[in-house]
Amino acid sequence: MIANDIATLIRAFVKTRWGLNFKSRAHLEAYQERQLKVFLAKKLPLFPFYNKIKADNLQQLPIMTKELVLKNFSELNSKNISLESATRFGLDIESNREFQLLLNGITIGLSSGTQGPRGVFLISKKERLVWSGVMLAKALPPTLLERMILKAKPIKIAFFLRTNSRLYSTLTATKRIEFEFYDLLDQWEELLWKLEVQNPDVIVAPAKVLSLLASKVEQGSLSIKPNRLISVAEVLEPDDQALIEKVFQQKVHQIYQATEGFLGITCEHNIVHLNEEFIHVEPKWIDNDKTRFLPIVTDFTRTTQAVVRYQLTDILKIRSEPCPCGSHCMAIEEISGRNDDILWMQKPSGDWKPIFPDIIRQGFYASSVPFAFYKVRQKKHIWEIVAGQNSEHQQVEAVRICQSIANKQDCILPAINFIPPEDDPIFQKSRRIQCIERPEKQ
Repeated sequence: MIANDIATLIRAFVKTRWGLNFKSRAHLEAYQERQLKVFLAKKLPLFPFYNKIKADNLQQLPIMTKELVLKNFSELNSKNISLESATRFGLDIESNREFQLLLNGITIGLSSGTQGPRGVFLISKKERLVWSGVMLAKALPPTLLERMILKAKPIKIAFFLRTNSRLYSTLTATKRIEFEFYDLLDQWEELLWKLEVQNPDVIVAPAKVLSLLASKVEQGSLSIKPNRLISVAEVLEPDDQALIEKVFQQKVHQIYQATEGFLGITCEHNIVHLNEEFIHVEPKWIDNDKTRFLPIVTDFTRTTQAVVRYQLTDILKIRSEPCPCGSHCMAIEEISGRNDDILWMQKPSGDWKPIFPDIIRQGFYASSVPFAFYKVRQKKHIWEIVAGQNSEHQQVEAVRICQSIANKQDCILPAINFIPPEDDPIFQKSRRIQCIERPEKQ
């Protein structure tokens, strides 16, 4: 890697770690306002879609959804790359597992497609380098940062995911990082052997994978001692978190990253903060108490692909208390899941009331009856449930949990069907709570 590339990464690292510390929320918002003003004047015109829209401020721009972004894909990037060519290229590199390939110098990535059509992201070389600097500054604990800066032995990172990307491997740019990709499509036993040999300092993986690794360590068939564990790509369930933290004797951190970018990360107090130094977030409140919202995100740093007033379907639960870390970036109590993880119960009046996934999750986690695993999914008026091994005792307790939720929400208990346990492939995202089909209005 040439010196200019390393300098770009280091500048992003230094700025993020030491240059973006705001004295108050007001100072942060003033900084965002300045950045947005520059973005609207100089960067927004790079995207043809916005050249036909007259806007003096962010609120005058349309709110974008995945459907709108895919429909206008070529006009929402500055490289004139069509959706068809990007998707075809992304599918080819996934199929051939050739993740280092570029399309006209641009990294192409695809979402997992668990919510309809697959999302597509585009990122330039400079944006990859900046992302790497920001990620290292935010994700590494002080002990590992010190080791990296003092040029002691390299930091070993194990990264488990269904697909790799040149974006992630850019982390090796300074040669102070040994990055290993663990392909979840490979044989599980081979991945465990490779992990044992690497003995990484940092493991980045979906919560389900971290839980499986913890089980192997607990059984004595795996002997690794990472310094940091980071959960990505899916909701960190309370029972998985409890097992991982018990076995590894440390907190599980979380990275909130989506097709739309690096959106948030936990601080040293294990509280998720949105990366408001780089993104502007408008909450779309989905409950009367204004505690849960869908984020509408604008990234004012990107110039390859527009992320402007993009409404995500993730449900974020805001933290009411200030975080002891002192950060003034928005603190999140929980990333509860997606908008279609909301289930529905009927009130005596006939109206349907949303039951947020964290309510169901907490009900099962707080139960005195152990559930090694559970799933709750709704198909119209019926809740289908997997309750551990579906023993009679577990089924009775699952009904009690749902009845308790119904009582607290002043709703009627829906019809419940118990279905056999299912083994999800390790590479498939874990979704324990899901509304397959909403009930019809009466």
